[in-house]
Formats: sequence, structure tokens, C-alpha cells
Amino acid sequence: MPRSSPLAPLRRIGDDVYLHEPSGPADPSYRGPSLIIMSTWLGGASVKNIGRYVAGHRTLFRDATVLLVTARLSEITVTPFARMHARLQPARDVIVRHVLDGTSASPSILWHIFSNGGLNTAIQLARIAREGLAAATRNGGGDLDAATGGVIMDCCPGDGSLGRTFRAAAYSLPDTWAAQTVGRLLLFPTIAVLLGMQNAAAGLAGRGGSLADLYRGAHDPGVFGRGARRMYLYSVSDRLVPWRFVHRHMTEARDKGFVVDGEAIPGGRHCALLRADADRYWRAVERCWGEVGEGLGDAGVSGSKQEGEGHVDEGMLPVITMLRSRL
Repeated sequence: MPRSSPLAPLRRIGDDVYLHEPSGPADPSYRGPSLIIMSTWLGGASVKNIGRYVAGHRTLFRDATVLLVTARLSEITVTPFARMHARLQPARDVIVRHVLDGTSASPSILWHIFSNGGLNTAIQLARIAREGLAAATRNGGGDLDAATGGVIMDCCPGDGSLGRTFRAAAYSLPDTWAAQTVGRLLLFPTIAVLLGMQNAAAGLAGRGGSLADLYRGAHDPGVFGRGARRMYLYSVSDRLVPWRFVHRHMTEARDKGFVVDGEAIPGGRHCALLRADADRYWRAVERCWGEVGEGLGDAGVSGSKQEGEGHVDEGMLPVITMLRSRL
């Protein structure tokens, strides 16, 4: 990938799969995740927008490997799982290698999942990673549970209503008069048919399940594990994923025994919470990892400890200033 790309220094290792592995000796004082897995959203997920999150993670977690997988609309509607799994194989191999090469029993993986498109990708990726680990270790793939420390649920999960699904799809259209006018006329009946087919055939023929399947899949301890801490990032201004829906999922997750935290970003649009309040956003991300495991201490991103949700540590100020400059 050219150095001028917003995703640099990530390099392409597969079809819409990118990877950055830090070079040089590891810092023995580093306490952050060693692998960050990002699965992106659908509408508006431009390289420039995704690059802001990549840059933020690389600033906060300087010694982490970053694995990025972008979402596809077809994979949440009609693409057979077998074809999707084949595309995700390079990403699966990175996860399997990371878990097998791990020398510490401490959690080391942080998932950052954006919207329903990213949730669909992440669920399938976690499942095939478990299969790969099971084949490699013959122990059922349980090592992924121990390796996964945190899961960031960014603007997800959502519901499967026709209106919101239509708005989400329209959000993916090019911002031109022709695309918006003609595209919206064609989208509504297309989305209605797709939702009907999807709900009728969910789980059949090995094709993408319904949005309700994603909602339930995020609760499945056989996906991301039960011990991983969850951080839900959301906004009451999000027109595509209602905050009440996120709150309901958070409550259900707590009831099922998951460790749950959440952060509402005032004024944030769907998968654009970073633009509304970058300080609050990255503090929540830092807090998510900083609370992983009693023995991990602080997240190792700035050498400071958490001192309350509304407080900005002095050590974080240079980091936040750098992140602001990228917006």
C-alpha cells in the first residue's frame, strides 16, 4: 500500500484484508493489546474515515499489530458463508498464529466492531478462527477465550426494521444527486425483498443470517468468549442504530454474565462518534482495555492510570492532541 494512503502502514494481505505488524524490539513496559482486530461498517466507510481509527489505535497502542477487515453488503445479505470464510482466511490465519505464538496467559486481543456490517464480519471471523485453532491444537479452540480481552461494540447491534435498513443502505450511496435520487428509488423495494429472503432463509443453505442472528450471535459466548470486557459506544443522535436498542443489548449481556461498560457520545452520527467528541471516544477505548484483568494495571498507552470518566490524565493530553490533528 502506498505510504500516502490513509491506511499506511497497513499492507494488503487479502481481499479487503489489511495488516500492520510493528517492527523493532518490543517495549517491556507496554501493557496494551498485542493484536487489534478492526471490522468496519458499510455506509460511509471510506479509506479516509477508516484511517482515522487506525491512526488512533496506533497512537494509543503503539506496539500492537493491527488487523483490518472491511465489510461487504453482499456478505450480510446473500453471500454463502463458505465464500465469505474463504475471503476471511488470511485474517483467520493471523489470529490463529497470534494465539498459538502467545507466550503469556494474559488477554492480548482487542476487537473493534463497527455497526452490523462489522459485527457480521467479526462473528464469522471469530468462528472460523476457533475452527482453525481447534484443528491446530485439538483442544476445541478454547485458547481464543483466554486471548480475547476486550470487545468494542461501536454503533451496534441494530435492529432489522425496513426503515432503518433502508437508511443504512442509502447511507452507502455516493453523495451525488443522481445516485441519491435514482438509488433511493431502487433501494426500497430491493431492501424489502432482501430482508424477506434473508429472514426466510436465515441459517439455510449456509448463507448470511438475519440481523436478529447478529443480535443473538453477539451474546454467544462461543464467539468472543464470556470473559472479554465489552464497551458499547453509541449516541442518541444515531438514526440508524437507536440507543434504546443498544441499551437493551447491554442489559441482556449483563444478565448473561458478561462484563459490560458503555459510553454515550453526545451528537455523534452513525459510525462517526469520533468526530463528535474524540477525547471522550478514545478515553472510553483506553478505559476498556485498562480494565482488562486485575493484574494488567493501566493500558500502557500513556503511562497513566484511569482517574474517572470525565477526567483527562495529563499523560493523555499529547495523545489526544495528536488524535485531534488527524480529524
